[in-house]
Amino acid sequence: MKYIFTTAARNFLPCAKALLKSVREHIPDAKTVFILTDEWTGETPLADEGFDEAYTVRELIASEGIGDLAWIFRHDIMELATAVKPLVAKKLLERPDTEWVMFFDPDCVLFDDLPDLQKAISEKSIVLTPHQTDMRPDDKWAFFERNPLKVGTFNLGYFGVSATDTGKRFAEWWWERLKLYCTADVENGLFTDQKWVEFVPSYTDDYAVMRHGRHNFARWNSFQRKITRDADGKILIDGDPAGFIHFSGFYKIGQYVQGLYDRSSEPYVDDINVLNELSRWYANHIYEDQIREELLIPWSFGHYSNGEPVEASHRSLFRSDNCFTEIYSDPFDVDACPSFYQDCVIPAHAAQ
Repeated sequence: MKYIFTTAARNFLPCAKALLKSVREHIPDAKTVFILTDEWTGETPLADEGFDEAYTVRELIASEGIGDLAWIFRHDIMELATAVKPLVAKKLLERPDTEWVMFFDPDCVLFDDLPDLQKAISEKSIVLTPHQTDMRPDDKWAFFERNPLKVGTFNLGYFGVSATDTGKRFAEWWWERLKLYCTADVENGLFTDQKWVEFVPSYTDDYAVMRHGRHNFARWNSFQRKITRDADGKILIDGDPAGFIHFSGFYKIGQYVQGLYDRSSEPYVDDINVLNELSRWYANHIYEDQIREELLIPWSFGHYSNGEPVEASHRSLFRSDNCFTEIYSDPFDVDACPSFYQDCVIPAHAAQ
C-alpha cells in the first residue's frame, strides 16, 4: 500500500483538501491520511472531510505515553504540525502492507503522478528535496543561500520513506528527536523538524535527493527556475511538466497573496504573470472551504482555559524543565491542581 499524508491545524484544512484532490487525481492508488493538529469542532465528523483516514493529534499520540496535552503545550501551531510528521510515518511504516509513505505539506498541489519520485522511493529508503539546487557564485545569491543555512538545506514540505529497515529506523530516530526538540529556535541550531534531517547524508547512503526543478517549486527557489505554459496551458518548470508546487507563504484568510515569490526574489523571477495566475488559481481552489465558519475558529491550543493567550515565553518556560510534563498533565487548565498557570506563569509575569 502507498500512503500519502499531511498534517495541519484547522485553518489549513482548505489547503489540505486541495492537496487531497490532486492526489486523488494523479495517484489514485495511494491511501490518504490526515492528521489534524487541533481540536475538531465541526458539525460533521472529521472522517467526512474526504480523506481515507483522519485523526486528531490527541488520537495520534494517545498510545505514546508522553501526556498528550502536556506534550502539545510545548509547541506553537507550526511546531506541532511538524513535530508529528515522523510519528505518522513511523506508524504507517509499521503496517504490514506498507510499500512507502510520502508526506506533503498541506499547501502543496500535485500536477502529475510523480513517476520520478515514485521510482526514487522504490530504489532508496529516504527521498528528500532541497530548498535550492543551483550554484551561482555571484555574491547577490548568497542572500538567498543564508536562510537555508539557518532552517535546513532540505525542505521538509516533502519527504518519502520506504518500508525498509533503514526507512523504519529513520522514522523512529526522527520521532525520538522531535519528541523533545522540535522548536523554531534558530539561535540554538534548531528549526522544527528540518534541521534534524541534515544528518541523513551522514547516517546512510540509502537516500535520494531530487534536484529537478519540477518538484517543490516554491517562493524560495522560483527565482532560480523557469516557469512557463505550453500551447495547451500546461505548467512547465525548466521545460518539464510541473511535478508538485508548494504554495508556502500563500495562505491568508479571505484573500490571496503572491505566495510564489517575495519582495527580495521578485526582481529575479522569470515570469511573474504565470506565478500570479497560479496564485489566483489556488485562491479559487481553496475558497469554498476557506470561508467555512468552523475553520475560522482560532487554534484550540493557543489559549488557556480562561481565554488568555499562551505566549511563546510560556511554552519556552514549560520546555525548560522536562519534569513539568509529569507535574502538569493539562497546562492549559488554569484551575487544575497543580496548575502551571498559577504556579509558573503568574509568578513569572509578576517578576517582570
